[in-house]
This record gives sequence, structure tokens and C-alpha cells, in this order.
Amino acid sequence: MPEGDTGTFIVLPQVDSTNNEVRRLLDGWLPKTPSSSLPNKRQSCPVLLPELVVRASCQSAGRGRLGRAWSSPEGGLYFSLNLGTVDDANRQAALSPLVALAVRRALGNCIGWQTTSTQKTASTQKTARRQTASVLQEVALHTAATTPIDAEAHKDAVRRSGAPLLHIKWPNDIMGARGKLAGILIEDYRRANLDWHCVICGIGVNVYRPGQDAQQATAHDSTFSSPDTSAAPASPAAASTVYLQEMANRNLKLEEVAAECVFQIRSYHALWLAAGGDFAPFQDEYNAYLSLHGHVVTVSDPTGQPLASGRVLGVDGRGFLLLEDGFGKERAVLSGEVTLRRPV
Repeated sequence: MPEGDTGTFIVLPQVDSTNNEVRRLLDGWLPKTPSSSLPNKRQSCPVLLPELVVRASCQSAGRGRLGRAWSSPEGGLYFSLNLGTVDDANRQAALSPLVALAVRRALGNCIGWQTTSTQKTASTQKTARRQTASVLQEVALHTAATTPIDAEAHKDAVRRSGAPLLHIKWPNDIMGARGKLAGILIEDYRRANLDWHCVICGIGVNVYRPGQDAQQATAHDSTFSSPDTSAAPASPAAASTVYLQEMANRNLKLEEVAAECVFQIRSYHALWLAAGGDFAPFQDEYNAYLSLHGHVVTVSDPTGQPLASGRVLGVDGRGFLLLEDGFGKERAVLSGEVTLRRPV
């Protein structure tokens, strides 16, 4: 990586894991940096660390949350990016639902369904595509950190979106009406000799069925040929896989989907930084797309041990899951695996 690089986008045919590749690139960059210029807990990381996006056609050792393997055949979108330093565990926990909101919006934009009242003009669509494509050449995090973003305009754009209803299974699975569409993995990057760490964010999206091209995928399921904005949230029990191309009204390119995801992630991240790392401004938007709202669930740790059970009320201003137990007492859960409790 050349000295002074502030933005790098890398496409590889195959890696073990795109998160691992970002980690290796950071390992190669940090030793060349004078210790006096390395970020610490109080310095703003985006202008000091290189901004990396690594995308691979397939992964040989992809992984998801809680150490699970993530199947990564060709036809899916697999990429990772670094998001700077986080010096508080609660703030870092908020990144998981924050990135889920960004990816949900990006995938909805890629699908391209719109209602009559929200049809964009050809000029607006062309401008949006230009802006999305250019994000891979821009120093997006630095730009976002120095250019104010209109939070109200952002909220209004979300409200007016005519995209089909994609939902979020807490904390960060993106669900279609028939199953899982995308997953997100947030990991720490730490160096033993430094007192700070940054976050690496990995995203996997089911775009095409393995072995299909875009044209075959578009024709696969005619039930997705028109929008249904009244569709119910994804079934909490849904375990099947759904594919983005089969929901779209045009052929999708992996690079376009990646560009839109990166653009939205960095935009949401910039808004989050501007809010001081507070998730509260995003709480209502997240709860509007929470698939398990009102259901009785159990939250378990990575070993399968139950941590809490109750009816899902939503998330709080930190992104923690709020549960109400049988006695009406609320409990906030930081992390875990959510499963639907079936009647006995």
C-alpha cells in the first residue's frame, strides 16, 4: 500500500475471509507509521488510518456472528471495510444495528421498487448512480467527517423510500419476506503495543443463486415482479435463504451493490459520529424495521446458554434489545443469538 494512501478498494477472486484481508493490510500499514502519528483513544481515526474496502468473489473461510461459518460461493457479495477507532464497549455495540440499518437501506435501493408517489426522475436516478459509483474513489470517511450531513433530510429520505420492506432480525441480519438476505460481522482490530483499536465490518449478501447469472435470477421468481409495500415482516422462524436479484426489477451488478452498501454504511457512520456515537437518533428507524417486534424470544450466548427471555419491545437508545418478562419487568440485552420461543 503506497505511503499516504487514504482510500483503497481491492477486488480479489478468492480469500479466506475479507475481514482477515483487511486485518492483514492494516498489519502491513501500521509498522511503517511513526509512533508519534498513530491514533490514540482521543484522536480521530478516519484521517489517520487508510480507508480500506476489500471485496472477494468467494471466501474459503467466511464466518458470521458467534463464530459460525458463512457459506461464500460465487454469486454472493462479500466485502469488508474498516470504520475507525471506538474506545467504549457500549458505543461499539451500537455499530452492529447501525450498519444493519445502512445495509437494509442500501439493498432496498438496489432492488429499485418505487411507488408512483415516489418515482424518481431519470436525472435524479442518474445523479444518484454517479454519487454511488464515485464513493469507491473518494475518501468517504474523511469527507463525511468534514462535511455536515443533514440529519433531517436523511430521516425524510428514509420515510419516503418506496423500496420493498426488508426487515432486520436483531442485531444485524437483513431479512426478506421469505428468509435471510444478508449478514454482518463486526470485529475488533487491536495491536498489543497500542492503546486503541479499530473496527472491521464484514458484510455478506446473497445476490445470485450459486450457478445463476443475473438474467436467469431475474426470471426465477415472477412473484417479485411488482412491489408489495404491504408485505408482512420476515417470518421470525424463516430459515431459508433469499436472493437480492430475485427481488429486483433490473439486472444487478455486484460492484453496484457493493458501492451502494459502502456509500450507505459510511453515510450512517458519519451521522453516528456527528451524534457523538449515540444510537438514539436511529432508534425509531431501527424499531420500524425490527422483524421480531412483539414476539416472545430467548436470547442465548455463543454456547447456547439462555441469557434472557421475554417479549420483544424494540431496541433502546444504545441499540440493546429490550425484553419484557412474564412479570412486566423490562430487561436490556447487549448481545446474543435470538430465537423464537414456540408455544409448549
